[in-house]
Amino acid sequence: MGAYSLDKLIRKWGRGELTVEQTIGQILLHVQALQSSVASLERRLHLSTGSGQTRQQPEDRDDETDDEVSAE
Repeated sequence: MGAYSLDKLIRKWGRGELTVEQTIGQILLHVQALQSSVASLERRLHLSTGSGQTRQQPEDRDDETDDEVSAE
């Protein structure tokens, strides 16, 4: 199953056509796509600048905050 566009997702949510679980699943698919896009852009930026500086890629980070999200 693919993700609805954000506009369609908001419309369907507003009309009550999606359950909370379906909506959360759709949002997670969008977050996953955004994370992938950001990681790709970071790699391209790193390659284009020729920086010798090593940076920790998002997918390589320790997931210490998996169990709880800070409200700060």
